Amino acid sequence: MAMGSQELIKPKIMSKVMLLIIGYAIVFISVIVYYRIKNLRNPFTKWGGWKSDVKMNEKIILAFILQIPLFIYLFTL
Repeated sequence: MAMGSQELIKPKIMSKVMLLIIGYAIVFISVIVYYRIKNLRNPFTKWGGWKSDVKMNEKIILAFILQIPLFIYLFTL
């Protein structure tokens, strides 16, 4: 049976998407671990949203850090 070109492309795309998801999970968990190690309050709610006492400056910095896997995905993979 001959495989179509789309069937050959799907595993490559899915593996890249899986790497992106794993990257987001690693960065998100590392931010939480950083706050626990430094004994600071966690800026996220139980479901990953922002708590009400988080300043805008901290939100911007953390949002940039959380986008690092996307930058790696877009510019290298």
